Amino acid sequence: MRENSISIPDICALTIYELINVLFVYKYTSRISSQPVPISLLYLIVATLFILLLFRRAEFGLSLRAENIIYFSTITFLAILFTFLMFQFDPQKIRVGRYPAMHDWITRLFNCEFPYASRVKPSGFPFLFVMAMPFYLLGDLGFFQIFSFIVFAVLIHLRHHQDSTNRFRCLFLLITAPIFLYEIVVRSDLFSNIVMLMLYLAIFETLSQKEDGVNLFVVGIVGGLLLSTRGIVLLIYIAFFGYFFRRRIIHDGLFLIYVLVGFILTLVPFLIWDWIYFINFGPFSIQLAQIPSWLLILAIASSTYCALNIRSLKGIYSSVSLILFGVVCMAFLIRALDYGWHKTVVGNGFDVSYFCFTLPFLLIALDFPKRKLSSSGDFLAIHPARNEAHPNLAKDNTSQNKRT
Repeated sequence: MRENSISIPDICALTIYELINVLFVYKYTSRISSQPVPISLLYLIVATLFILLLFRRAEFGLSLRAENIIYFSTITFLAILFTFLMFQFDPQKIRVGRYPAMHDWITRLFNCEFPYASRVKPSGFPFLFVMAMPFYLLGDLGFFQIFSFIVFAVLIHLRHHQDSTNRFRCLFLLITAPIFLYEIVVRSDLFSNIVMLMLYLAIFETLSQKEDGVNLFVVGIVGGLLLSTRGIVLLIYIAFFGYFFRRRIIHDGLFLIYVLVGFILTLVPFLIWDWIYFINFGPFSIQLAQIPSWLLILAIASSTYCALNIRSLKGIYSSVSLILFGVVCMAFLIRALDYGWHKTVVGNGFDVSYFCFTLPFLLIALDFPKRKLSSSGDFLAIHPARNEAHPNLAKDNTSQNKRT
């Protein structure tokens, strides 16, 4: 492969990146302009040119310390800039249901009112709102998105530690994605939900090398809490945990029990409070209504197939991004067939911001030219010094490579 070539999986990832963003551009330019198609095509051309330029940029030629200082200074500046941008928009005047739903859910809970009996119909499971509570108490739920941006930028740093150029490329693709900027402006929680999950998965990768029962219990319970955010997390878990545990049945079984316990613990208070309303009008009914049964079964089967057949962690992250995109895309096409293109895209027939589920996984799995991946591709193995400092971990990675 030539030095400046790019792999087919990454071409697919970047194509999906452009598709979800150009669809988003088309939707919202249609509301302010009579020429959405030319504007969308212009965005597509400019985005493609920028991506081609990103691949041809040379290494920075700076020391590791200087590169880190520049990277984290950039993150700090962007976090401040995004905060300023966010405050230019009043969430009460933007007709997006997620911010009012989250705000109303937490407010009702603090007032000892059943939070799901809200006129804005919150669709998330309980722990999604619990994660947002600290930012609610800080005075603005939008800080949840700013915090998630910082967390994701750090995850990019860890994932691409040996390739500073790639870190900046991924960061650039994130901050220039219209669908991400929309999340900031309207204070949505889709991106934040996935980033918190990815932070958990990164921690899980570290702790999965140990056989400590306490860690297994704690990490399993936390996994159950994060499952209690959105049902789509289940598809990610099947692929991810199946990859790690496919040859450790007992360990896998115990862990899944802990995850299930953590999930149920978040539901029990609301089932006791008003189980009829919670079951009939809560997150189960709302989220299941968004996806046909056959598509849900197909998605679960796809995640299971990936868990049993993919042999690298990079492959798992890439596959998860494709599965998430496929599920949202199929749901979108079904709505388009039912309601027509204009009502589905421009109107309220479908929420295209759901494609944001795909974005973090697409970017975290990208490997640009000059990238030297380890065989396992995980967050620890990409830093040789760290494995040298932990010989037992290095040994585990070596044995894993032999198996795969």
